[in-house]
Amino acid sequence: MYRTRQEIERRWAGMEPSRTSLCGHMDAVYCVEWDGTKIVTGSRDRTIKVWSVKTGKCLGTLYGHEGSVLCLKFDATGFLASGSSDQRVMIWNIGVNKSRQFEWQHVGQLWGHTGGVLDLKIDEKWIVSW
Repeated sequence: MYRTRQEIERRWAGMEPSRTSLCGHMDAVYCVEWDGTKIVTGSRDRTIKVWSVKTGKCLGTLYGHEGSVLCLKFDATGFLASGSSDQRVMIWNIGVNKSRQFEWQHVGQLWGHTGGVLDLKIDEKWIVSW
């Protein structure tokens, strides 16, 4: 444990952190999720953007919500659920096709909230929204 802590301290002392900005939304960003290859952002501009971690470039924009995108979750298979102030949860499949082009498909939507969807939790069987 001591060696691990010492290594972390050494790395922090010897490095200057860098900052990268992702520019593309037309209004405030309300939610961010990421994995090792992509960053997914949801915005007050009613869009979801998918970004490359490696290049910082926008791979694609998902349209469909009629209100601000307040929350989103995705998994390694490309399953994405997004919640909005439009009282809906939208379901998407996102990924890269054989030509290495980003693609997405709107799969469906869930209704039933009487206010904005503030957060989501997903697993293999369930989507929980509140």
